[in-house]
Amino acid sequence: MAVRLNIDKAAKVPKVRQVQLVVLDCMGYTLAIQDKVRQITGAPVILARGIFGRVLKELIG
Repeated sequence: MAVRLNIDKAAKVPKVRQVQLVVLDCMGYTLAIQDKVRQITGAPVILARGIFGRVLKELIG
């Protein structure tokens, strides 16, 4: 529960600053956290593990 409260609080910063893109740069962030940040900020959110997966797919072919 404490983690969720911190995510809620942290996601308000980019919302106030009206960012156009949020990058969650830790492999531990989940899809649920991505969705929550997207809901709060209204901006697209990219997960580090998503980027890693796409790069790996490119390398493997």
